Parts: sequence; C-alpha cells; structure tokens
Amino acid sequence: MKRQKNLFVLLGVLLVGGLASLPWQLRQWKSLEAERQKTAFQEKRLRELSQASQKTSEARTHLPTDPASRMEAALALVKTGDSTHALPLLHALEEDSHRIPGITSPLGDLYRQVGQVDRAYALLSSALLLTPNDPATLVRMAYLELSLGEREAAMEHIHKAQAAAPNDPEPYLAEAFYQDQESKFALAEPLLKKALAAAPERWNTAALLADNQARQGRYDQALESLDRLVAEHPGETQILAQQARTLLDAANAQSSKASEYRKKATEVLETAQKLAPGDASLPFERGRAWRDLGETAKARQAWEESYRLKPTYAKLRGQLGALLLRTGEIERGRRLIAEEEQAERERTDYNVAVGKVMQARGDEQARRQFAHWCATHQKPARAILEWERLLSAHPNDPEATQELARLKNNGME
Repeated sequence: MKRQKNLFVLLGVLLVGGLASLPWQLRQWKSLEAERQKTAFQEKRLRELSQASQKTSEARTHLPTDPASRMEAALALVKTGDSTHALPLLHALEEDSHRIPGITSPLGDLYRQVGQVDRAYALLSSALLLTPNDPATLVRMAYLELSLGEREAAMEHIHKAQAAAPNDPEPYLAEAFYQDQESKFALAEPLLKKALAAAPERWNTAALLADNQARQGRYDQALESLDRLVAEHPGETQILAQQARTLLDAANAQSSKASEYRKKATEVLETAQKLAPGDASLPFERGRAWRDLGETAKARQAWEESYRLKPTYAKLRGQLGALLLRTGEIERGRRLIAEEEQAERERTDYNVAVGKVMQARGDEQARRQFAHWCATHQKPARAILEWERLLSAHPNDPEATQELARLKNNGME
C-alpha cells in the first residue's frame, strides 16, 4: 500500500513537472521548427542559384537561338551585372524585335540597366508611340530619364502612369525612387506605403519601406520590419544585405548597441555570402563591420574578396587603400586611394555637366558642347543619344551627322 502511495506521489511529481515544462518545450520545438524551415528554404535557394548560375555560364559561351531563351539569359546576365555578355543577346533580340510582340519596352529597360542609354531611349520612345498610356513603359521611360538627369520629364511620365493605373504599385515606387534621389525621405514614405498597399505580397516593397525608415533615423522600427522579413523569406540575400547595412548604420547612430549590432551584421552577411558568393557588396559590408570592431585582418580579408569580385565597387578602393596605409603597405594603398578619387572626380564632373545642360534647356549650343564632352569623357552612349536628338530636330545637321558616324565607326556605341 505504501509502495502504491509512493508511486502515485512520483507520478504526480512527474505530471506536475511535465506540465510545468510544457511552455519551455513548446518554445524549444517552435525554435527548432523555425530553424529547420530556414535551413530548408536556404538549401532550396542555393539550388535555384546554382541552376541560375549554370544558365548564366551557358549564356556566356553559347548564344541561345530562340527569343524566349535569349530573353531569359539576358535577364540573368543583366542581374549579375555582366553587360559584356548581355549586350550580344540584347542586340540579337533587337534585330528580331519586329517578330516578337511586346518586347520593345522590356528590351529598352534592359539596355538602360547596362548603360546603353541611346538604345534604351530609342526603344522606349518607339514603344510609347505605339502605346502612349502603357503604365509599364511610362515607368521605364521615367527611370531612364531620372538616370539622364531629366527629372521634370520623368515626373510627367510617372504621374501619367499613376493616372492610367492608380492601383499599380510601380508608378508609386518610381516616384518614391525620385524622392529618394532628392534625399526627401519623408515624402518617399507615403508613396512606398501606397505601393505596399497595392501589392502587400511583395516583400521587396516592404524592404524598401524599412530602408526608408532607417534613412529617417528610425532604426528600431526598420530593424523590427527586417527581422520579420528575414523570418518570412530567410533565403533572400537582398533582405539579409539590407538588414546588415541597417545594423551597421544603427551601430554608428546608437553607441550603446554598436558592438552587438556589428557582430550580428557579420553573422547575417556570412549567411548572405553563402547564398550569393558573387556579390561584391556583401564582403564590402563585412569589411565595414570588422573594421569598426577593430578586427583589421578580418576587414582586409573581406575587402580583398570584394576587390577580387568587383575592383570598381563604390568606395571600396578608398576603404581598402586607407587600411593598407595604416598597415604599412604605402604604395598599393596610395594607388587604390588615387583610383577612387579619380572615379569620384569623374562622377562629379559628369553630374555637373548634366546639371549645366539641364539648366540650359532649349540651348542647342549647350547640347552640342555636352555631346562633345560625353564623347571625350568615356560616355559614348550618352554622346550618341545627344547627337541623335539634335539630328532628330535638324535631320540635315552636318555636325551631328559627322559626330554620330565617327562614334559608331569607332565602335564607341
């Protein structure tokens, strides 16, 4: 009887103890399940990236014959920034464009993305002649005009697209991009919210909104949004990279959490780099984190990897050069810094030249001077565009005819 009583006491203890531990067990199970789903998603993403990489490699060595395959390969190459191999595909598609319905507008946008603004303008203008109220083409033309510094024309096309398709998120995203370029982040925020309301399933819009919040100094709100997006889309490197950048910016703004944020950023970037090993921005950001944590050797290793992937990545040569100077590698450090300073001067000079010609709208002589400037400052596509515009207004203009022929004969296009 005593043994039976003791057994009931033991069962009671086990039962109470088991019930008491249920919340912990449930939390542990949820954590393990979330980790399992994250791993499965990332493994799936890696397989997709491997397949995409294989298709991209094939496109570099074998030009696809059918239009659909060419377009798919061109999209993949443009996405990876490989304009050298993308251009032959774009040219082949343009030659067959009269036989491929609806390709003119998206093809023009791809030309824009690889810097061929003359072909982009020609194709998008042609598409607008056929379908002047098509929202997608209006938005594509607006992005091109923004890249050319033609803001008023861009805004006209954006507003026309919004009127034609008030429930389409793209025109609002385009206007938000414009406001972002102008550093008017508070004006961009409601536009991003409109775009998100129009298509709430699009995580990239939610990510842009989080970035906007960070740019306005609301880091806690931005990081909360990004944590949620990472949990929902654990294999998207764009979100991971943005989360890391936001953590690093928040670390500079909130000194009490600086070390914690920087360490977390390195972990996030490590995961992202496994998913996108060819993305130069990821090791660049890791270098930032390691440098600010005082880990000079790790910072250099990360920046050297970024340099291997893309030597001209913005600000990379300046950062790596400064680090090399501090560690005694004077000659290479000075060379890298000089290259970065030269690139920055070229960007500034181009922006100044664009600003001048925009202020002198209607002044044909200013347009001619700008076209000559572009031709002599490694901006051949912009030079061709300007001479083509002048020739459109004056079909028999001898200077425009001569300069266009010279540029194209020299293979500068």
